[in-house]
Amino acid sequence: MTLIKLPLPDSVLQAAQKRIEWVMDNFPRICVSFSGGKDSTLMLHLTALHARRTGRKISVLFIDWEAQFSCTITHCEALRETYQDVIERFFWVALPLTTQNSLSQFAPEWQCWEPGTPWVRQPPPHAITDPGYFSFYTPGMSFENFVREFADWFSANRPAAVLVGIRADESLTDSSPSRRAANSALPMTSPGPPQRRGATRGTPTLFMTGKPLISGPGLPKADSPVTHSII
Repeated sequence: MTLIKLPLPDSVLQAAQKRIEWVMDNFPRICVSFSGGKDSTLMLHLTALHARRTGRKISVLFIDWEAQFSCTITHCEALRETYQDVIERFFWVALPLTTQNSLSQFAPEWQCWEPGTPWVRQPPPHAITDPGYFSFYTPGMSFENFVREFADWFSANRPAAVLVGIRADESLTDSSPSRRAANSALPMTSPGPPQRRGATRGTPTLFMTGKPLISGPGLPKADSPVTHSII
């Protein structure tokens, strides 16, 4: 099936700003998932500027993978300082996490900050290095499990939003016409991860995609304690 994209009245910037405004209007606690890449950098800029204009506070989640370009770390530090007036908590995570490694056929997985091994660099003094900081954390857990558990931990069964920046053009899954929306009035939504262990059963978790080429017929109010993610 060929996916045909139709232009909308709003520009890319206007569409993103409207969705961020809706999230900020409907959720008391906001966290931007930030990698230091171009898309999440833009998401952080837009969200932080909106927070600054409206007098809001946001949180930021950054996973430090240890073996990262020094310019990326410098960039992340610069944004952390630039928006310190609106950032309530900057979760700079430097804990042992495991993910797939496509650079070696001998080591299919990579674990950053692995205990007992030489590190590429030292974590910054403000980084979270205590394994007991997060109640859900287990040593060496996968990155995918960590971010899912973090979203539930951050929400704590209360209304909260986690924003993630991913372009629709770079995600075949999000661009797929067969992708199921969690809210028919918000086509950019899709079902999110299950609730954390011990959470109230049946409480929904939603993910939202902030794609400028897919727009809903309005922005309805949030009617349940859910965790949203603008992608």
